[in-house]
Amino acid sequence: MKKYFIAACSIFLLSQISYSQVKLSGMAYFDYFYNFERRASKIVEKDQQGFQFRRIFFTADFDISEKISARFRLESDGVNFAGTPKFASYLKEVFVQYKFSNASFYAGLLPTPPIEAEEKFWGYRSVEKIQVDVRGAVATRDMGVAVRGSLDDGKTSNYWIMYGNNSSHGAESNKYKRVYAQFNQQITKNFVTNLDVNFANAGRDKNHLMGRLGLYYQEKASYSLGASLLYNSFQKVLPGDKNLNSLGISAFANANVSDQFALFGRVDYWDLNSDSNVKNDSEFTVIAGLDYQVDKNFNIIPNVSYNKYELSGTNSDITGKLTFFWKF
Repeated sequence: MKKYFIAACSIFLLSQISYSQVKLSGMAYFDYFYNFERRASKIVEKDQQGFQFRRIFFTADFDISEKISARFRLESDGVNFAGTPKFASYLKEVFVQYKFSNASFYAGLLPTPPIEAEEKFWGYRSVEKIQVDVRGAVATRDMGVAVRGSLDDGKTSNYWIMYGNNSSHGAESNKYKRVYAQFNQQITKNFVTNLDVNFANAGRDKNHLMGRLGLYYQEKASYSLGASLLYNSFQKVLPGDKNLNSLGISAFANANVSDQFALFGRVDYWDLNSDSNVKNDSEFTVIAGLDYQVDKNFNIIPNVSYNKYELSGTNSDITGKLTFFWKF
């Protein structure tokens, strides 16, 4: 059934080329990985190694008119170390955009606000997701409507408001929804602050609240720095109707050392339950690597990740990857 659906989508895209301006693009993340050390798991093993596609995008962007555009994006991925032999192909984004003078309206399967800003400054989604994505604090896509724009002509004060199903790529299955709000302030040409808040209601008041404050600095074609503080609260999900409040901190830097080479590194701290009475549930992560730009659209990125668990007697996760990243 999937192959017929994808074939139908492909025929539709080709048919539209005659009627509007269409830009076709894609990208892929491909690794050779080796697990030097892993925490005990039925799925993940020490010394497991091999090749994997972590992400493949195929995107069609349509300029329907001067004010209306649309996007259709498919994704295929292999879930890391999940033991499943098949790639999953699914709709990643399908939306229409209507442009006003200082804002845009979106409807469909959309990117959610918390992802884009930090990913842009981190610069290495090809190596690892940002912390809010790694920890599942919010879905990267949702079905709904959004308004995104600027409060001033200089576009230094920007906002993004979204109302969605809170079902990620899935169909709606209940009456509950999520509201997203983001505000970005460009302090100087290179320095940006970012505030994200989103809230999802649920049955029996088991609501979800997420907030993140980010500070980012970038010298174009030279280096980038960033730090963020993440708060994630699932309400009334613990015994005695207590909240599960999580705290995350992430800091990163990347720098070009020549026209073809760059260095990057990141440190994350994650405390699953920030209650001072709860111990042995935090994690400390270090990511580092070298980026070799072979060509404008092709990079080879050797990198290593180290994840240490607070729980005594638990092995750390240490994985080395040789990542190939290309765009087309």
